[in-house]
Amino acid sequence: MPFPSQLLHNLCYNLAMTAHILKTVGVRELRQNASSILEEALRTGESVLITNHGRPMATLQPMTADLAWREELIAKGTLIPATNPGSLADIEPVKLPPGGPSMAEILEEMRADRS
Repeated sequence: MPFPSQLLHNLCYNLAMTAHILKTVGVRELRQNASSILEEALRTGESVLITNHGRPMATLQPMTADLAWREELIAKGTLIPATNPGSLADIEPVKLPPGGPSMAEILEEMRADRS
């Protein structure tokens, strides 16, 4: 059995983590009703606590709440979104000059400088 201080810590942590969550759903219910639970979370904007045998396991949060910070940064001018983000596959690899050190040698030198 854990020490009483550890139990108190766990209780406080669980209360803090679930204070803003209004709905609790078990893993089985989530598995059976995932679509409706996701739709409700998106519609209400509320987080959902996922439990397994009554123990908190994860939280489900609607994307709109998670992306609000990005929109705020764009509005302030702090973040400038890419106009044409493209794809990582479109980036051309860097060509090293002939006769120079190899990429492995460059990395080895950089790592040696850190120590």
